[in-house]
Amino acid sequence: MNNFEARPKHEFACNAGKVTEYEVKKHIDTIMVGMRGFSKEVTIAKWSDKEPAFDIRAWRVSERDGLQYPLRGITLSKNELIKLREILNSIDVNCIDEYMSKDCEV
Repeated sequence: MNNFEARPKHEFACNAGKVTEYEVKKHIDTIMVGMRGFSKEVTIAKWSDKEPAFDIRAWRVSERDGLQYPLRGITLSKNELIKLREILNSIDVNCIDEYMSKDCEV
């Protein structure tokens, strides 16, 4: 599911009707596609008048117009992405279940 290619700027209303402009500059990859038009995507996105940044976000496909609309997500600068990568690389994937247990110390 990649509806991001060659997309113009879009606006959407969120919190108390505030309108936010966004533009997906580059779709990097899809983390997952769920039921009912939801997906998690990694993109480079420009929000309002800010510089483009790495974006990890859930999206919803509207049944009304077929466009994808942003949901909750996180936007990261280059330095924040580098730090997140360091953190993720330090996690032993063979011990993920242990990390997830309530008694585990990371």
